[in-house]
Amino acid sequence: MFEEFENEDMNSKDTAKLMERYEEMIKHNSHDFFDEDEFDEIIAIYTDNRAFPKALKAAELALDQHPYSVIFLVRQAQLYGASNQIHKAFEVLTRAEAFDPNNEEIWVTKGSLYSHLNEHDKAIHSFKQAVKISQDPDEIYMMIAIEYENKKDYNKAIYFLKKAIANNSGNELALFELAWCFEEAGLVSESIAYYNELIDRDPYSVSAWYNLGVAHNKLSEYDQAISAFDFCIAIEEAFSSAYFNKANALANQEKYTEAIEVYKQTFEYEEPDAYTHYYLGECYEKLDNNKLALQHYQKAVKIDPELSPAWLGIGVVYDLNESYIESLFFIIVF
Repeated sequence: MFEEFENEDMNSKDTAKLMERYEEMIKHNSHDFFDEDEFDEIIAIYTDNRAFPKALKAAELALDQHPYSVIFLVRQAQLYGASNQIHKAFEVLTRAEAFDPNNEEIWVTKGSLYSHLNEHDKAIHSFKQAVKISQDPDEIYMMIAIEYENKKDYNKAIYFLKKAIANNSGNELALFELAWCFEEAGLVSESIAYYNELIDRDPYSVSAWYNLGVAHNKLSEYDQAISAFDFCIAIEEAFSSAYFNKANALANQEKYTEAIEVYKQTFEYEEPDAYTHYYLGECYEKLDNNKLALQHYQKAVKIDPELSPAWLGIGVVYDLNESYIESLFFIIVF
């Protein structure tokens, strides 16, 4: 009987039968035939469940039955890489390249191996070769950008992330990565113009509105930030991060009562978070409501006992309540 794996594909009766037939062949050392798609599915199931030796065995058997299949050479190389057998992985890719030098996956796999070795320039070269071949290169542009991030060359990372987004405006991961690069490069002001361009092209891009709000927050432009987060919420009501950041902007404007209401709205869309309770505590403290401030600081440390600002907040509230011994303990220890 085939081994049970935690894989969504195993919900398919056809897939279950495929795995059972394959493992029966292994068990009895027989020679059943599997087509390329079947072998690729078998390898994927083992790989997804991190059963790399079994996946490698399946790739080897696939090559026995389909000796000129580049895809199985690539799978074998990827599995050697995942098993930290990098030299073997490169050897297999050299064989694959001899069969099909214009195979995108060969170059992507090479780039990933070089990245694993921290050879970023070689990784970038390989990924750029893949881009030349790819029909849908936005993910490869992201890989190039990440290599430049690893080199701390954020301007080039920004260039390739923009190319990824231009190729696929729905690539939200690239957009959030871009926001981080803008900040690291000290280009937060420049990022605002870029986000506005994106919004002009796609007014319903919740990620563009969100990152625009974050950028305005970083520049202390709180009214603009709040407006951007309101657009986020109008597009996606359950976007809890937009509520949280809007509340931060309100708190920074010393609009603590409004901020409290917005912080609390995050709890409608996600589990209570330690930082949210901490900021609620700060708002209540600013409003001289020490009782509720203490309650929220205590809720924060219950969720995250390592959150030292919340412990300090408890000490401050005790001090405000003239409980000086208790206050000293929390302030000194935490």
